[in-house]
Amino acid sequence: MARFYYGMPPDSPPPFKNPRRLEIDYSRVHVWSMFLGIFIIGPLLYLLCRLKFENNTVIGVFELGPFSFLGLLALIIVTHEILHLVAQPRMGFSKMSYFGVLPKSFLVYASYQGLQSRERFLFVAGMPLFAMTVLPIGAGLSGLIPGEFISIALGVAIINGMASSGDVLISAIHLKRVPRNAMLFGSYYGTPRNDLENKP
Repeated sequence: MARFYYGMPPDSPPPFKNPRRLEIDYSRVHVWSMFLGIFIIGPLLYLLCRLKFENNTVIGVFELGPFSFLGLLALIIVTHEILHLVAQPRMGFSKMSYFGVLPKSFLVYASYQGLQSRERFLFVAGMPLFAMTVLPIGAGLSGLIPGEFISIALGVAIINGMASSGDVLISAIHLKRVPRNAMLFGSYYGTPRNDLENKP
């Protein structure tokens, strides 16, 4: 079962003969992800939705009252992280899965500190973007979402797409720095895959 953790999850010794640490400056990632989400991903998703829907339909969620909007935003964030969790090995029912809160920002996160392939990491990172942005917008443009729900669906999709900008950047970093045949273990990786000291 996933563990609840206050703060960043602890590092465990990696099971590699020659572990390599993937150094990521998360403060820079946060800054660039805000820029990417606000100025690129958000506008692009808005324009995509406008191919079929009127402006009032696309931005309807943003016209909610402050308390309703903040409640929806909190629900989106928690659901986003739960999707990361269920995409992890054993669907989050692993002692290496963490669901936590960062003390300074009070943001929730889901993290897997166990052994996984680079492809599995990318799958976990991309799950919320696919499930909460790509699918709703695709279904909306295809006419599969009833009219009374389309505004909320598009609004959630756009907000989640903006929130997924950090996942996009971190995935790009892993694609660039981590070899395809590597195995990941928390913030470490080992390659080739037979470099494991003790195979699980």
